Amino acid sequence: MLSVDITCLCETKLDDVDSDSIEKTLKNCGLEVKFKNHKNISNWRSGGLCVIYKSEQSSNIQFVPSQSKLVQWFSITKDLLQTDKNLMIGNVYIPPEGTRYQHDDPVQEIEDEMLDLKGDNYFCLTGDFNAHTKTLQDFVEADELMLDQLEYDVDMINILNDVKLLNAIGIPLTRCNPDTKRTNNYGHRLIEYCKSHGMLIMNGRMGKDTVGKCTSTDQSVIDYVIAEPAILARTSHFYVEDFDGLFSDKHCKVKWSLKCKDISYENTDEQNDKVKMLKTHRSMWSDDKKQHFVANIKPEWEQGLITDIDNSDYSIDAICDKLKNVFLEAANATLGQEKEIVINTKTKKHKPWFNNEVKEMRQTYNRARRQNKMQKNENSKNNLKKVSKSYKKLVNKEKAKFKKAQIQKLKYAKSKNPKFYWSVINKRSRSQMNLPSIMEFYSSFKKLAGKPENTDDSDTVESVNQQRVLNIEENEILNGEFTNEEILKCI
Repeated sequence: MLSVDITCLCETKLDDVDSDSIEKTLKNCGLEVKFKNHKNISNWRSGGLCVIYKSEQSSNIQFVPSQSKLVQWFSITKDLLQTDKNLMIGNVYIPPEGTRYQHDDPVQEIEDEMLDLKGDNYFCLTGDFNAHTKTLQDFVEADELMLDQLEYDVDMINILNDVKLLNAIGIPLTRCNPDTKRTNNYGHRLIEYCKSHGMLIMNGRMGKDTVGKCTSTDQSVIDYVIAEPAILARTSHFYVEDFDGLFSDKHCKVKWSLKCKDISYENTDEQNDKVKMLKTHRSMWSDDKKQHFVANIKPEWEQGLITDIDNSDYSIDAICDKLKNVFLEAANATLGQEKEIVINTKTKKHKPWFNNEVKEMRQTYNRARRQNKMQKNENSKNNLKKVSKSYKKLVNKEKAKFKKAQIQKLKYAKSKNPKFYWSVINKRSRSQMNLPSIMEFYSSFKKLAGKPENTDDSDTVESVNQQRVLNIEENEILNGEFTNEEILKCI
């Protein structure tokens, strides 16, 4: 998440109880988060949406409240994107067809909210639609004869012109879709929605996904990015990553980026924590590299040195420099070149459940990721899938084990060591304490006094404000300097 500016998550399966702890953890990493949970508090969590973004982008992102539980709206300023309108993005999760969470017409519900927010915005939808669209055409194609015969309004003519523009700038109108499932009702409705509002599906026609790639492990495409042609024209990258079980149970990450103005963020605290140093051959050396080092000293170099030593025209300094270069070339071939590296001196504390077993498994997982990134074949993909699931399973196991141990420890301490027990409880209570505002205090005591809610309390507020002014004036008099007249009166 730290490598991207905005992350949209679907089907988070959280409620408001989880939100506080997650928000605090992300804030420590320089990230802000906005939740839209399916239910406030629930024993059985389902659905849910979440947008995580860098704190530096707070001024460029604004969230828009809405009634629908299927979409979470937020806008990105036109100043950042350098466009003539703001970009309104909808983070979408539509429950699958045939389940108890199924909606009658979820696309219509999202469409109604979009029309309410239309205004001066471009629109983009991203997320899990659970819609199978195959390669159905998602745009209206009209020739000159049709434009003459049919009386299109201005908006529709603009949409048709924008679609033609995409072909001119090299974005194909046809899209690829390797989905093995047949088109469902959600898919047909999504295609109708795209045609009605001049929006196009990025999957299978943009960036590195021009050949199409499945977004879930069941060989289907159900996660989409849909946007207006003006936004497609400003999309610089788009690709679907290989499945990684650490991030999802069945979905692949979809990454895309938009062209915007360059912004440099200066963080002096982070810069102070980082130190530059030279990684030398001495620090890279290990005894198991001896044979490789000797093998990398070429015979012609040795012969050249012997010839130069026998030659009386060469000085001792020149021969030493040549010998140094021989060792340096062999070291570069064996260990790699010396380079400047940046070390973060601010130590990062691991969680208490992060033991050596989890550390080793994380290293195995990172190796599998690097291997898959380099090789990109079926064996590396399957290995990454297997290792990521094992790593996720181990992390959950160690978390549960630590939590169980903490509960047992607190149960024992409640009777045997009350001081430790209450220090833990009070510490947790203080960290989750949200102090009410002054107006909330006022409303609470007004209820306790038995004053009706609909009573006009403007006089009361005015009298309170007057009293505050008097108190301020009295304090200024008391805190003022002594005058000569006051001192003379006392003498």
